[in-house]
Amino acid sequence: MDNVAPLDQAGPGSLSYATSVAWRNELRGTAAGVVLVPEGLVPDAAGRPAAVVVQDPARAMSTVVAAMYPPMKVAPRIDPTARVGTGTVIGDGVAIAAHAVIGDAVRIGDRCRIGPGVVIEDGVDLGSDCQLDAHVVLYRGTRLGDRVRVKAGTVLGGEGFGFISSAAGHERVPQVGGLALGDDVEVGSKCTIDRGTLGDTLIGDGTKIDNMVHIGHNARIGKHCILAGGALIAGSVTLGNFVICGGASGVIDHVVVGDNVRIGVASPVVRNTPSGASVSGFPAHPHRDTLRVQASVLRLPAIIAELERMVEERKHGQDHPRA
Repeated sequence: MDNVAPLDQAGPGSLSYATSVAWRNELRGTAAGVVLVPEGLVPDAAGRPAAVVVQDPARAMSTVVAAMYPPMKVAPRIDPTARVGTGTVIGDGVAIAAHAVIGDAVRIGDRCRIGPGVVIEDGVDLGSDCQLDAHVVLYRGTRLGDRVRVKAGTVLGGEGFGFISSAAGHERVPQVGGLALGDDVEVGSKCTIDRGTLGDTLIGDGTKIDNMVHIGHNARIGKHCILAGGALIAGSVTLGNFVICGGASGVIDHVVVGDNVRIGVASPVVRNTPSGASVSGFPAHPHRDTLRVQASVLRLPAIIAELERMVEERKHGQDHPRA
């Protein structure tokens, strides 16, 4: 196979895949040379040069793509335009790109990749095999585990949004805590995760954060959570393990969300939520309740029309009383 492609764009030299009956029409019409399919779609793959039956086509496709398109290798070197402070320890096989600025007493683990224009303040600690893309900023007190990837333009460990208000105005509360990301965390582009006020903001192992997500100071995000694009997590929120936050969803300050909770798209969570719950709506309620409310709203035009008809009939009867 020369390449991989979606079913509707694949040619004889392409590898493609289908996961369910929803893809049946595309599968029947594809020109792909090889298709990965589950057992239930074998009849629909008839006529293809090759249909490979796998238990999980999406996972199998991911494995093949990773093998066909390995990450670009970067030679270990420190660009002469980079600035490295005193007392900084740099591990083996590290690549530091042009115009990176690294402060004093920083520790960078083995095989890390530091992109162009990255700023790492004093005392930051990076584990092994981390990748910081262009223009990432790591403020003091930030600690990254192993195999952490941070995409371009993200800011980690900056001051949180904390003020004490009075008639005289708003006085900033000092933010002197830190930020710790566990192993295998991924943070998308243009995200901001604030450091703690006194203690640390924590991001658990394996959590994946999409682009343009904000996480406030003192938040505690569990292991293997998924935060889709535009999610807003306020200060002092606690998310359990394996929580999924839909795009543009939010959690207000000091709310506790249990393990394995699913939060719908654009749904703000305003109260503590037990483990295993699925919530959606504005504000978020149990998902089944939200579906009932939406179904009721869709019935309103017919109900209003019936009420208007009844009013008109009654009015007509009053205008023409019986003899």
